[in-house]
Amino acid sequence: MKVSITSVIYLILASFFLLFFRLLLPVGDEPDWHVRVFELQNFIYPVYSPFFYLRDLIDAIEIDYNSCQLVSSPTSLWSYIPTNCSSSFNDSVYRLLITIFLVFPIIWLLIFRKLTFFLLKQFHSRITKEEVGYRLDSLLVFLLMPGSLYYLGLLSIEAFFVVISLFVFLFWNSIGITLALFIILFFVDVGNFLVVFLFYSVMLMSGVVYDNFGKKIFFVFLFFFVLTGLTLGSVILPIIYTFFDGAIAAKASLMEDALIDGYYHDKYPIILRPVISFMTIGFMTPSGVKSLFLYIVLAVIFVKLFFDVLKSNNKIFHLYFFVPISTVFFFVLFLPIYANGKYYIFLIPFFAYVAIILYGRLAVFFVASLMSFIVAFNLLLYRIG
Repeated sequence: MKVSITSVIYLILASFFLLFFRLLLPVGDEPDWHVRVFELQNFIYPVYSPFFYLRDLIDAIEIDYNSCQLVSSPTSLWSYIPTNCSSSFNDSVYRLLITIFLVFPIIWLLIFRKLTFFLLKQFHSRITKEEVGYRLDSLLVFLLMPGSLYYLGLLSIEAFFVVISLFVFLFWNSIGITLALFIILFFVDVGNFLVVFLFYSVMLMSGVVYDNFGKKIFFVFLFFFVLTGLTLGSVILPIIYTFFDGAIAAKASLMEDALIDGYYHDKYPIILRPVISFMTIGFMTPSGVKSLFLYIVLAVIFVKLFFDVLKSNNKIFHLYFFVPISTVFFFVLFLPIYANGKYYIFLIPFFAYVAIILYGRLAVFFVASLMSFIVAFNLLLYRIG
């Protein structure tokens, strides 16, 4: 089987970034750290779960990081990560191995591209080699981005959820495979599943609107979609857990309790929620460790990509760029507890797909690598103080 040298080079680079992040990031500075780690350590996973085979590595990691006191906040311009927030080299390597194990199916598909094309051809007979190349390159960009590396490195089942959600992008237009993936995602994490499922549904509806009514009505449709999130946020949750049973009703009830008890509507003003979401997609930890340099680069790229897509007449560009943005706006306006980028990190390949076609894959690979380098350099400065 022929190996993609380009993929191998950038995958090695991504592995170095991932290890470097793990060594420099404050340990335990992850969404729902104690809850998620408790689940991994105490839940007995079945043989078909990847965590069944990771038990020894997970148990070998030191979990007690209560002594870590960061000097950081979501509004701070700088952070200080003291030495007692350091992860040991062994723990960092263990967590790198866990991430590589979870991402291995994606790694395999990226390295053996011809075999991947043959595989996708079985489920989507009209797919072209060029299209498969764009999708695989988009996944490679995903693996080079700092936000992606951070969320894939979480000591949480959510990292596995991210990996599975990437297959939704890879097998786009393959309805049977997508439905099977949705079933898996639902049982892995109901809350995150709702975002992926709604995005997929809105993408399909947007395509129908675009084909039948044109670009202008497409934008009107997305506007009212976002407006729905703003107006129905406080109404729809009670309806869901009243008329549904099981996991969906339980999740809806928990979300409403979190909104009431956590004061999310006051804590995150409407105008700031999308900003927080896009910042955490780029890179920001729950304690507020972030990179202002990264946000400057991201802002410039986003503005350029926005106008280049807007002036184009390419339907795929419009769908892959504006539907993901609308989905983020919908959820953060609908449910403030969905402000964290972990819910939307799976959308990065759609943006990358558009950027690769517009600017070329090597340019996008370079920029994605540069972003991770910027974050790594920032983390190093935070260690110095």
